Amino acid sequence: LPRVSRVLEPDADDLICSCCGRAKVRIGEERAEQLDFVPASFRVIETIRPKYACSRCKEGVTVALAPRGPVDKGLATAGLLTHVIVSKYVDHAPLARLATIFGRLGVDVPRQTLCGWVEKVHLLLAAVEAAQWASILTSHVLGADETPVNVLEEGRKQCARGYLWCYVGDQDEVAFDFSMGRRSETPTRALSDYHAGVLVCDAYAGYDELERTKPGLLRTGCMAHARRKVFEAKDVDPDRAMVLLALIRLLYDVEARIQAEPCVVEAQRPLLARALRQQESRPVMERIHEHVERYRAEVLPKSPMGKALGYLHNQWTYLSRFLEDGAIPIDNNRVERALRPVAVGRGNWTFIGSEDAGPWAARLYGLMGTCRLQGINPYTWLKDVLDRVRDHPPDRMHELTPRGWKLARPQAAAVT
Repeated sequence: LPRVSRVLEPDADDLICSCCGRAKVRIGEERAEQLDFVPASFRVIETIRPKYACSRCKEGVTVALAPRGPVDKGLATAGLLTHVIVSKYVDHAPLARLATIFGRLGVDVPRQTLCGWVEKVHLLLAAVEAAQWASILTSHVLGADETPVNVLEEGRKQCARGYLWCYVGDQDEVAFDFSMGRRSETPTRALSDYHAGVLVCDAYAGYDELERTKPGLLRTGCMAHARRKVFEAKDVDPDRAMVLLALIRLLYDVEARIQAEPCVVEAQRPLLARALRQQESRPVMERIHEHVERYRAEVLPKSPMGKALGYLHNQWTYLSRFLEDGAIPIDNNRVERALRPVAVGRGNWTFIGSEDAGPWAARLYGLMGTCRLQGINPYTWLKDVLDRVRDHPPDRMHELTPRGWKLARPQAAAVT
């Protein structure tokens, strides 16, 4: 961090020895540090381009080329555009609140102007997001989930239900998609180029179409979803619930040991995971299955415990597939963690302003979320990309994705 040093000298009278009257000499010093904060501030960058011409011919005027910013003749620099995007999609500040903050700093930027800036950044990053999607669709293991969002209907003062769909690849990259409604067409379209691999998801029937139309796709379940349903039945049926929760805990103890086990090469971890799961997790899964089938005959199907047992019974094939492949996670929690910023933001911005703005949120949440997964500063990444994206070769857009950017300059990455 930048440092400002201040030296505090004693009064001149105190530098004279009270015993002998001699001047005191410096014998050392005491140091103390405090952390200070300088509030954000605006500045105006004025670009001056002198013109030159021949004093005799009056022709051939020469002037330097104007610098090319993210937006032609735009008021905002890459730094200001980046601040707006990071404030909204990382720090969860609605644009109306951001306009208020700017006004407090002495600059009037209407919310409509901020919306226009967000749209421009969305368009600038289209090719970068496409390159990231291409990388995600090469994943061996792909996690998927969705969350609802309110969308303001055009010309009305009420909201409709929209959805943000989240997909996380095995290279720590995340992409979002947006749709009005929760139809199966949305994941089918988003994953149209994903033909072979493992899809980790919950029991939502919208993913059934993918399983039917893609023979090379292996679908697996989420033990965290199953556990949550059992936990919700704990107060009504504590005896059965605690037995199942204890057994599921044993499965997660094995997973914790797998992650803690040192591996010379990280690629060997799936082999270790499969061996431990076959040896220790499989017997536990068999015990869980026995309890599920026995309990189902003892409880009402519509009771909380009956619904939890029904979920485990219906999803058992999917829930058991993690035993056969060490690369398959036991649950879909990494996707749920990627969805968390949307849930936090939803409590701040309340609704998406229009159906057209849904894809803006999807693209920017995806790229900002990838920065978090990659452990890089989203401001540093986005400002650099906005300065370069318009002149970057289209066939090398993968270099500007957060993962590609980090690989090219690891020294610039900084966890935030």
